[in-house]
Amino acid sequence: MLKLFIILFFVFFPINAVRKDWNSLNGGVFHNDAFWTPAGQPGGLDAAFINQKNPNGNFVYATQLVNASSITLGPNPLNILISNTTVVADSITINDQNLFATDNDPTEVVLVKQINNFGELETHGSFLSNSVIYNKAPNGLYRSYGNALVAGVFNYANFGIYGRYQALLIDNYYFLLVNHDLTLNGGADFGSNVWGVDQFDYSITNINSDFTVQKKALLQLTNQTEFYMTTDVDSVNERLLTSAGDVEASNSLLHLNRTQYYQLMNSTNTFNNSYFMMERKSVYNLQDNSISTFQSNTVMILDGSILLNNKAKIDIIDSSCQIQGETNLVGLFGDSSLRLSNSTFNTTQHAGFVTYNNSDIVFEDNSFFLMNGSYLMDHNSSLTIKNSKLIQLDQFLGAGTSQMKAYESGFGLFGKLNYYNDSSLQTFNSNVTVYGAIAFLDNSTFYFDNTLLYTGLNFMTDKDTNGYFVDSQIVARNCIFNGNATFQNSSVLVYEDMFVGGGVLTSNNSFMYLNSSLNIGYGGKFLLNSSVVLILTQSIVVLDSTFSAENTVIRIESGSLYYTGASSVSLKNTTLLNTNGVIVASSDLYIYEGTSLSNNAKFDLSSNIYPANSASNLKISNQEQGILNVESKHSFIQVGLENAGKINIANNATMFNYTQTSGSLKINGGVVNSSNPLSIQGGSVAGSGTIETSVENAGSIGSATEVTKFQIVGNFTQSADGKIVLTINSEDEIPLIDISEVANLNGTLVIRVANTINNKSLTLMSYGSSIGGFSNTELRVFNPKTGEDVDHDKCQYKVNQGQTSMSMLVGRDSCTGDVGSFGNSKLSSGAIAGIVVGGVVVAAVIGGFILHKTNRIPKSMRLSHRLKSLQKEVDAAEADKA
Repeated sequence: MLKLFIILFFVFFPINAVRKDWNSLNGGVFHNDAFWTPAGQPGGLDAAFINQKNPNGNFVYATQLVNASSITLGPNPLNILISNTTVVADSITINDQNLFATDNDPTEVVLVKQINNFGELETHGSFLSNSVIYNKAPNGLYRSYGNALVAGVFNYANFGIYGRYQALLIDNYYFLLVNHDLTLNGGADFGSNVWGVDQFDYSITNINSDFTVQKKALLQLTNQTEFYMTTDVDSVNERLLTSAGDVEASNSLLHLNRTQYYQLMNSTNTFNNSYFMMERKSVYNLQDNSISTFQSNTVMILDGSILLNNKAKIDIIDSSCQIQGETNLVGLFGDSSLRLSNSTFNTTQHAGFVTYNNSDIVFEDNSFFLMNGSYLMDHNSSLTIKNSKLIQLDQFLGAGTSQMKAYESGFGLFGKLNYYNDSSLQTFNSNVTVYGAIAFLDNSTFYFDNTLLYTGLNFMTDKDTNGYFVDSQIVARNCIFNGNATFQNSSVLVYEDMFVGGGVLTSNNSFMYLNSSLNIGYGGKFLLNSSVVLILTQSIVVLDSTFSAENTVIRIESGSLYYTGASSVSLKNTTLLNTNGVIVASSDLYIYEGTSLSNNAKFDLSSNIYPANSASNLKISNQEQGILNVESKHSFIQVGLENAGKINIANNATMFNYTQTSGSLKINGGVVNSSNPLSIQGGSVAGSGTIETSVENAGSIGSATEVTKFQIVGNFTQSADGKIVLTINSEDEIPLIDISEVANLNGTLVIRVANTINNKSLTLMSYGSSIGGFSNTELRVFNPKTGEDVDHDKCQYKVNQGQTSMSMLVGRDSCTGDVGSFGNSKLSSGAIAGIVVGGVVVAAVIGGFILHKTNRIPKSMRLSHRLKSLQKEVDAAEADKA
């Protein structure tokens, strides 16, 4: 029973620790028993108080193990305890203007559970216990030059860790509460942790003041740590500043709230599977070779701006970044860079994006960039997109030798895309959609390779710009090329107009569809090469400029091809098809080997068409619906001309070769000559003028309504299928075909004579000599007022073909009624009244009967007598002519 009582007594009434007070006024050694009251140095259960008042300071040195329950300095000022050995205590309290410090030996160890610092705490050794440091306001100062393993820090004053090998580790379930400046300042070659928060449960760090990590110090957040910097006053510009120090966050949260300024200078940030949040006009500023990496599903949310300068770098890998708020800025300056890999980056409200002075941005590996704002690249900066997508809601500006490159990516822009001052855009296997205008100005360049380019407005290049479309497609409302551009294996669809001015537009093996007009002016050049297809629905206008096509098919569905007198137009191994448009040629057209021009609509030629080489197989085809108007004073068509439509020659024309299969040729008083005979295989030739070449006719010469007058300088040959139609409208409108050489006659002669002509001898053809004769001659009498064929009474008509001419005798007497078998029958229109070939009467076909010579009719009344009478008049006229 007594034994149990003793045990319970010591349990409920433990032995109290002894208080030990320092009694030396001049300082001394901590282990001197004489300097303590009661005598003897403090033991493990004792409470040590050092509180002497000495104006010069009371210095106490510990050279052996210090083991006490508690150590208190002060409250009198200038009590200083300096230890160069291990210190073991449950608590250390440092009052205002007092100092506890370890010596410069980094092996010194402080094993303490709690430190209450109102004065100065300075360690060069290490904290190796789960202690809690209370750094009290307002005058507390903590300086550490060694390592510290602590359970937590309550900082209300000045807290600093300095030195070469320092580390402050906060372990278990405590937290760091900082309400005043906290400075971590490590050595230049320090490589271990300076600051760590490693909690198994949520750890919360609140900072209401500046936070500084310097000289390669490290702030480390791990295992669901939440690190907050905040202020309740918007006007206070609090900041998290790391200068030459590093920050690591893993599975944690770094949260900066209200007007925070996070600045890195020659520092490194690494975030893994964490949240990085800056709110309320915050600024994330990287300078001087700083590197910030966001990876492994890290989420970055900024209500503010990002600024990089002087070789700073941000890497966002498998993560996301969102910038929200109004009028924010993302700026890269001075060789800085931003890289996204398999990540997203978006701005929810209007923001500016600037890369300047050798800075670059890279989006790669399925990254997605959505920007609500403007983007500016300047001074040799760059943007590279690889297998990613970029969508921007405002304008994009490139200037100052900046570059944008896209590889297997998508680029969408709702505003304008402008490049200036030697900047460039290059895309490969990509899609580019711009709903605004695209402009390349001031020596800027572009290169689209296997790219689909769409612009809802204009695509424009200024002078001194250069660009290429290779294996690409472009769709635009308007295209304006004042600089140089080349299409290679590409296609272009223009909904409205295309303009080429001052520069050179080259299209190689490309397809161009213009839904409106192509205007080439101001000395511009449009060169089509290598199987280019150009389809037009409006017009091509070449104003004193160059239009060249090689290995090309040009198809004019509607509209016109118009080129002026000072233009240069050439076709080489090219097919020009005018299916339903108009060609207006006011300057010379040069045709090379392998070229054909087919007109099935309207072609107005006020210039010349020349072969560009000695090829003889070049030709122009005027098809059945084609109308070719030769309108200049003298046009030279020095290539083959095949006609199945209509050709009107207003003045003079010199042709290399003319073949007509159908249609018509109308000569309006001018001179037509050719190096080869005119081959009329079908259709008609009408009008008046001089043909200075031979004519081979298997079609029709002359007109059933108009008077035909041709002077043919050469031979005239008519086949059995040929026809000459001569219309005599009046005694003053007599047709004439004058052949200077041999007339080889065959086929049909049709004479239409007005019923108002009487008793006339009319010369209708003249020639140097003749061969053969017409196999069929038709006479038609018509009323000149109505133009309709009519029947007639008692008329005599005789056609006389002589050796040098062919004439027609027209005589008309009243019939008396007794005409034998003629009766009172009328000579129907189209009947042959009389055919005299070489002066020999063969037969007369009247009303379907063949009448032979007979003596039953009085001689004076016989038709043969009348014809012989007229023959005498013709012979007399021929004699006078000879």
